[in-house]
Amino acid sequence: MSALLSLPRKLRDQILEDLARLSVDPPKDNAALHAQERMAIPGSDTSAWYGTEKIHFENHPTHAKSLRPLMLVNHQLRAETEELLRRSPAKPVSYVLDVLYCRNVHMYPTWLCVPVVSANVDTLYTQFRISNVPDAATWSFSGGDGGPECIVWPFYHLLRGILRFGPQGKRVGTQSGKKGRRKKNCYSTSAGQGITVKNLVIDFQPTAWPSVLPLAVYHRQGRDELNDYCRDRVPRDWNALSDNRLFTGDIMREWVIRYLEVLLVQCSYNVLPFATFFFGRLGSVAIRVDGTLKKRFDLGCLFSRLALWIHPNSSSYEARHALSWLWKEKAAEKRKAAGPMVTAAEGEEDAKD
Repeated sequence: MSALLSLPRKLRDQILEDLARLSVDPPKDNAALHAQERMAIPGSDTSAWYGTEKIHFENHPTHAKSLRPLMLVNHQLRAETEELLRRSPAKPVSYVLDVLYCRNVHMYPTWLCVPVVSANVDTLYTQFRISNVPDAATWSFSGGDGGPECIVWPFYHLLRGILRFGPQGKRVGTQSGKKGRRKKNCYSTSAGQGITVKNLVIDFQPTAWPSVLPLAVYHRQGRDELNDYCRDRVPRDWNALSDNRLFTGDIMREWVIRYLEVLLVQCSYNVLPFATFFFGRLGSVAIRVDGTLKKRFDLGCLFSRLALWIHPNSSSYEARHALSWLWKEKAAEKRKAAGPMVTAAEGEEDAKD
């Protein structure tokens, strides 16, 4: 450590900054996941679709631990490290998150790089990996009662949890379940202010399971029904009955793109509560497959021209119309309060398919 202190201050600062940007390795497989302590986000059980809690964050995140030992060496290094941490939020902050998608739609987010804890993040790069997906499951892909397909709910809980809790959500030991039952450890629902993200990048990585068709996991009545039901939701040149070579990442991004379009573009009265969080905390969302841009949503542009749709024959049309515009006014206030992180990325929406 004396060698570090003998270096010029400018060089020491550069070393500290490099240490802060170090990334941890993502879990490679199920065995690595089970070796970690994780907590489920309450409310991510999607009980309407016969699921269990799906989103499992780390109990003790390993990000940014590289700087902590320096705080214990001596007063000089502690002071220089604290100064670095105070300076960092003034610069653009970028985070890296890994999400491993496993069987029955369980998702395991792992924060890989968090140089400094900040409420405002310039870029959140999320790499999405797929592993250990079964060939068959009991879920139906159908949404039912006008609702979205069951697959999109875990994505919603994942994205909302990332924004609401950030890299260090407040944790509690246990929670009371229904009828006095005790639930396992989970993230608190009062985890602070969370994070605001200027640019959210979701990058679906090549899968190590090339023979797996994720869509086939969510149907009960056979592949004929699946092919008919999903005709408009999959790449045009794919046939569920014959093509076993589909690049899994393409299907995953189709799910997310369709979900975001319903939530942010075709915004109806029924989805307003779900859209609020994203309009208030995101500037843009980019969907990639193996690094290639497939779709970009500019939330500032979408919000400015958002036309709230209400069925004209609704018995409560006038009341819903008034509440919808009240929602938009409050959402605009939240976007303004969030500042440049969600308002500076104004521009035209790109679509590259």
